[in-house]
Amino acid sequence: VLDSWFSHCCTPCGECDRVWVCPSVKYITKKWGVGQECCDKIIRRQHLNWQHSPGFGIIKVDMKKSITFFVFILLTISNALAFSFELARDGHTRVVIAIAKGAPPTATYAANELSKYLEKLTGAKFRITDKNVSSSRPKIIVGTPYKAQKPEEICVRYKDSNTIEITGEGQRGPIYAAYAFLEYLGCGFWSPENESIPNKKVGMIKLTRDLKIIEAPAFEYRQPLSNGTYSREWRTKVGINGDMWMLWREGLPEHGGAFQMQMGQWAFGIPRCDSLEDAASKGLDIEWLAWRKDTQSRTTAELCLTNTKLLDRIASKVKGHHKSHPGTTYYNLSFGDDDKYCQCPNCSKLMKEQGSASALVVNAANYVGRQIAKECPNARMMILAYWVSLPPPKTLMLEPNVHVSIAHLRDFMKPVSKIPRYWKYMNAWYKLSRGNLFTWDYSCNFRSMLTPTPTIDAMGPTYRDYKKLGLRGIFSQNTVTPIADFDDLRSWIFAKLSWNPDQDEWALIDKWCDGACGKGSPYMKEWLRFSKQCVTSKGKGFGPYLPDMRPFFTPAEVLKGYDLFQKAIEATKDDPRTNRQVRKQYISIVTMLLTRYNFDMKAAADSAGVQIPSRNELIKIMEDAIKEFKCQPSWHNYAEGMKLETFMSKIRNGEVLK
Repeated sequence: VLDSWFSHCCTPCGECDRVWVCPSVKYITKKWGVGQECCDKIIRRQHLNWQHSPGFGIIKVDMKKSITFFVFILLTISNALAFSFELARDGHTRVVIAIAKGAPPTATYAANELSKYLEKLTGAKFRITDKNVSSSRPKIIVGTPYKAQKPEEICVRYKDSNTIEITGEGQRGPIYAAYAFLEYLGCGFWSPENESIPNKKVGMIKLTRDLKIIEAPAFEYRQPLSNGTYSREWRTKVGINGDMWMLWREGLPEHGGAFQMQMGQWAFGIPRCDSLEDAASKGLDIEWLAWRKDTQSRTTAELCLTNTKLLDRIASKVKGHHKSHPGTTYYNLSFGDDDKYCQCPNCSKLMKEQGSASALVVNAANYVGRQIAKECPNARMMILAYWVSLPPPKTLMLEPNVHVSIAHLRDFMKPVSKIPRYWKYMNAWYKLSRGNLFTWDYSCNFRSMLTPTPTIDAMGPTYRDYKKLGLRGIFSQNTVTPIADFDDLRSWIFAKLSWNPDQDEWALIDKWCDGACGKGSPYMKEWLRFSKQCVTSKGKGFGPYLPDMRPFFTPAEVLKGYDLFQKAIEATKDDPRTNRQVRKQYISIVTMLLTRYNFDMKAAADSAGVQIPSRNELIKIMEDAIKEFKCQPSWHNYAEGMKLETFMSKIRNGEVLK
C-alpha cells in the first residue's frame, strides 16, 4: 500500500532527499504549490514530522520519518470505516432487532414499531428475536437494562460496528428511545393522521460512531388536552405521557401506561348534588355543604372544607379506591368551578388567618394527606390553585403527599414571568408545596375555537419559565375539536417543548410546517408569522375569551390569509397527505370569512377585486370539513357553550356575531 501511495501520490525532489505530496491527498492540506521550489522557506512541524512552505503551500515529507506518519493516516481511515454500522443496502439488511435479556415488557412494542417503520424507510424486513445474537451479527438491541439519571431518560447509541443500543428508563423509556431513533433517521410524526417516512430504499444507510442520543424530559408530566391526543399511539410517538380525561383512550400497558394525573375540581369520592334533597338522597350530611352569608343557608355549589367528618369520608374513599387500584397516584380535592366557598365560622376564621380562600383547600388536603399516608404511601392529594384559590395562603405549608396545580386565565402573548402577580403566586406555591408544583395551562380561545389563535410560539418562553422555576409537569387545555385552529401543530409543539423547552420554538414550527405541509409549507410559515404580527400590532392582549376577531384582523389581513391558503392548497394538490393538512388548517380562514361575510368581508373583497367564495359556498366548505375530519357536531365545540351543530344552525339562518 505504501509503495502504491509513494508511486502515485508523491513526487521526489531533485535537490534533496525529500518528497512532496500531490494535490489528490486533499485531507492533508487545502492548498498545494505543485511545481514550486521544495527547499525554500521551510518551517518545521515537529509534532507531525513534516515540513510546510507557507509561501507555496507545499508539503515536504522526510523519507526516513514518513512511514510512521502514513501508516497512522491509513489506520485512521480504516478505523473510520470500521466505526460504522450498516443499517440497510438497496432494500436488504443483515440487521436483526434483538430484545435484550431483562428488558421491560414494553421493549416488545418498541421492537415491533422499529421493525415496521424501518421496513417502510429502507424496504428491508427486520427480523425480531428475543434470543441471544452472535457478537459478529449486526443488531439493534432494544431494552438493555439502563441506569438513568432522570425519569424517562432515553438512550440511543452506537455501541460497536455490529451493535446499536436503544433503551431508556422505566417502561416508557425504551419506546420513546425507539421513536427518537426513527426521528433521527428522518421520520416525522406530525399528527395521528400525518406521518412522513423518507424513502431510503436505494443505496446504503450507515450509522456512525457519533450516534448518541441521551436525554430526559424537562417535566415529569406532559399532556395537552386536544383532539390529537385522543390517539394513544400518537401520544406515545411524541412522548406525551399523560392521559387524564382521555375517556376510552387511556394509555395501554404495552405503551408503558401513563403518568396518572387527576386535577378535578371537587373532592374525590363525594358526589355532586343539584339540591339539598339530592344531597340527602346521596348520603351527604347537610353540614358538609358550604354555608353562605348572603343567603344564610347551605348550598350544594361547594363543600365545607373544615368539617372533619366530611374529610374523614374523603380519606376513607381514597383508601378504599387505592386498595383496589394501587396504580392510582393522584386524588383531587379542590373547589368547584365557582367562587361560592364556605363562609361558616370555622372556614371564615381560617381564611382570615391565612389571607386567602386557598387555605381551606390546603387545610382539607393536609388533613386527608395525613390520614392516608400510612396505608397509601404512594397516593398523593392534588389541589387546584385557581380563581379564588389562586392566591396562596400566607404560611400554611403543604404536607409532603399534597401537591398543587396552578391555573390562571391570562394573556397568552406574554410569558408567565412577565405577569408579575401570577409569577409571584407561582413562586410562593412552589415554596409552600416543597417543589411539588404542576400547572394547568391554556392554549385556546374558548369563545371562538376555530378562528386564528396565534399564540403557539408563546409556549417556548413560558415553558422555559416553568423549567426555571422547577415545575414538575404541564397540563395544557387546548380544544378537542378536530378543525380547531392549527390544533395538530399546537399539540406537536407542546410535545417537543415540554420535553425540551430550550429548543427554538420558531425552528420547531418551521420543521412541522415542512414535514406536515410539504410544498404548502412556505405559505403556512408566512401565515403563522403574519397572523402573529396582526395581533401584536394592535397592542391588545390575547386571552381565552375572545368571540370576535375583528379587533385583531382587518378585512385586508383576512384576505391575505385567504390568498396564502389558496396558494398552499394549490401547491399541495398532488400530495393527498399534505393537502389534507393544509385544508384542515384552512377552516380558520373559512370561519372568519363566513362569520364576517355580511359585516365587512364581502364588501372588502369586492373593493379589493378579490373573488372569495359565496356565503353558501363557505357553508358547504364547513359542512364538508366537519364530515371529512370526523367532527361530532353534537359534542365538539365551536365555542364554550356552543356546539358545532348549534353554530351551523345559527350561521345557516342568521349570524353568530353582532
